[in-house]
Amino acid sequence: MAEQRIGRYRLTRKIVPGDPKRGIPDLWQAEDQGDLYYAKLWNKGSSDSTAVQALWNREVRGLMRLQGYPGASELFVKLRDLDSDEKHFFAILDGGRKQVLADVLQNRARYHWLLNLAEASRRRPLWEGLLRIAEALAILHREGTLHRSLSPSSVFVSPEGQGEFRLSGFEWSLRLAGPDSGAAKVLRKSPFAAPELDKPDGEYSTATDWYDFGLTAAELFGVPLRNTKTRSALPTLIGNLTNLREAERQIILRLIEDNQEKRLVDDEEIEQSLRQIIRDLGAVTTASGRNLLIAVRLGSELEIARTIEVVSEGRASAHDPIAQRDWIRNDLRGDVRVIGRAAPSPYYVLKGEKLEYRVRNWSVDSLTTWDIGFCDGIERIPRISSDDQLFSLGQRKLDVQLFPHVRKNIRSARDRSAQWDRVFPIRAQHNNLPNNLRTVHEFFRITQQLDTVLTVAQICAVDILEIDRGANDTTIVVT
Repeated sequence: MAEQRIGRYRLTRKIVPGDPKRGIPDLWQAEDQGDLYYAKLWNKGSSDSTAVQALWNREVRGLMRLQGYPGASELFVKLRDLDSDEKHFFAILDGGRKQVLADVLQNRARYHWLLNLAEASRRRPLWEGLLRIAEALAILHREGTLHRSLSPSSVFVSPEGQGEFRLSGFEWSLRLAGPDSGAAKVLRKSPFAAPELDKPDGEYSTATDWYDFGLTAAELFGVPLRNTKTRSALPTLIGNLTNLREAERQIILRLIEDNQEKRLVDDEEIEQSLRQIIRDLGAVTTASGRNLLIAVRLGSELEIARTIEVVSEGRASAHDPIAQRDWIRNDLRGDVRVIGRAAPSPYYVLKGEKLEYRVRNWSVDSLTTWDIGFCDGIERIPRISSDDQLFSLGQRKLDVQLFPHVRKNIRSARDRSAQWDRVFPIRAQHNNLPNNLRTVHEFFRITQQLDTVLTVAQICAVDILEIDRGANDTTIVVT
């Protein structure tokens, strides 16, 4: 088969076929100089190329405006290139490790984050991803733009899930006319389009976009749309998603309500509902019944292992990781004090009876999460800082496991554990003010203190006991 290219990009695999007759583009995986990209291709056709080119130019201007919207880089896939040749218009998007959600859902069994959705800790990142898509869709609507083709084919995700969903940044606008019909007409092959689009005068709207969003959510959580033939079957299928809580099922049902007047279509209400679901699931994952998991990396060459051997007076040898794990468990008994520190990056210090253990987030095999605390070091010199944030373990338990065991059983370990950063939220470190602003701050602080002293003196007379004038300050001692 001859190599296919578009511009300087080599097309390697067609992911989602389009419909050339209706101006619906193909989605390809592409390569250039070793990097991966995604390419969207529209056939130019032979009819009125001048009009189509004008439409393309107008839509490109709109796209570039949307790409510059504040926060767009976090919600949309980055647009790399827009161009055309003698046969196609094309858009090139950032690829890297991102994958099309439609492709992922076809191979659901290969992705652990789509399995065992009865666990709240598995569903929470999915709802976080849907919230990102909802926020992106709301931006489009505020800009007066409709997506018109929202589906798993227009959502890109990271292989690890983790809520890193992004809306592809081009499909909502670039609906070029095909030989059979204009771009403004309703062109849908899916039997699950919003009911109002079935009418002869049916038009796309923000309500149809939110209907598509609801369908995407339903498919994400397991509704088999490919094997479903009628729209009327959807409410029953969603009701059968027993892995979801009632509030989760209800928002999906409200989004795919047949009656447009009753459908959930308000951007702010949708975002608030999604955030509430995320908060509720977060409360479940941080419930006191879940342990805080620590994966301890031990080895005779590591300082932590050698220190434990010395402190234990040889009872826990550096060459015996199981004995050292048990020694750590014993050292961390009771209501352990937890210290949170924000710099240089967030981490915790667990104050045991003998040693202080440094715990940071798990970052192994391309997975970064606070579901598991990772420990491979101790605080050599115990210290206290004014920025320390103190927490108590309370009734919660620490589950100390060896690093190889956790890595081997990563899925079940995450499902059972509480998230460290939600149990012990670390506030962001305060930024140091510039000198001029610090002077202003000190002025208001001191004058407010003086005003307080004068107010108190007016209420209740005081006696001045001592005045101590220094080079830089004056101390007044009163009763």
